[in-house]
Amino acid sequence: MVRRSERRTVRFHLFGDTVCNDTSRKTGEGWMSRGPRYTKRYTLTGSDTPEDCLRRLGEMAADPVRQDRIRLCVQNIYELVRACTTAQGATGGGQANNSVSMKIRHFHNELELHVHRHCLGALYRSEGIAALAQSQGIQSSLLRQEHTIPTNVLAGMVFRGIMQTKAIDGPAALCRFLLTQSVVTAITRTEDKDKLAIERWYEADRHGSKWQYTHPEFRMDSDLNRFDARPFLRYYKTGLAIIFWPTGETINLETDTLADHIRRVAPLPLYDWRTYFDGERMAA
Repeated sequence: MVRRSERRTVRFHLFGDTVCNDTSRKTGEGWMSRGPRYTKRYTLTGSDTPEDCLRRLGEMAADPVRQDRIRLCVQNIYELVRACTTAQGATGGGQANNSVSMKIRHFHNELELHVHRHCLGALYRSEGIAALAQSQGIQSSLLRQEHTIPTNVLAGMVFRGIMQTKAIDGPAALCRFLLTQSVVTAITRTEDKDKLAIERWYEADRHGSKWQYTHPEFRMDSDLNRFDARPFLRYYKTGLAIIFWPTGETINLETDTLADHIRRVAPLPLYDWRTYFDGERMAA
């Protein structure tokens, strides 16, 4: 019999309807707050090298608990989109906790991209983050998880792909889309303030900047898989310098394309949809 202290019930909601109810024991080094079971929580014990990053990404991809969590997360997003009647309902205005946009943020958290996990899963890092990683100075209070393609834009594209164009025909196809289009960059809060100058919701006027929720080449009504679109154009002429951490490649903010990003992540099992939906049929 499992004692109450050893048991935790976790629920996912789709506009109030429970779609998952799972009871699990804690087994591992650390725990994440959402999902049917808990995954290893990585902590920084020293400097974070590209080799450390690749090793960690490999461990994450091989973890069956994380595989289950990511699979469930994608399935929940797919069903949530199918319950939406408009793109506005999917994006939630950047605020609704049950919006597709927010659930995509949760998906990113499963890839260890959250600041409270020191962005240790971040493939793209600013020069400021690289300096912190090499000096053993990474702290969550100094970091920011910058969604290079904003999550409300991704949510609108997902809604269009599932409900309108039918280009996303199931959870497996959605997983492939999210893994290839989820471009997230870890930057320092100092860079955020000095180079990007993004208004925050916690400022006095309580208004987020338009820049925060838009992208020059990705829009909510964009067609999927625009391989020539440039994710990092958003940072062009800001003075921000970005590195693909696993290889040390410096990103050309003006010319780098989505196809370039897909080429970089292709060797990583964590970013391969078949890690989570192997054997399922998917349209080419």
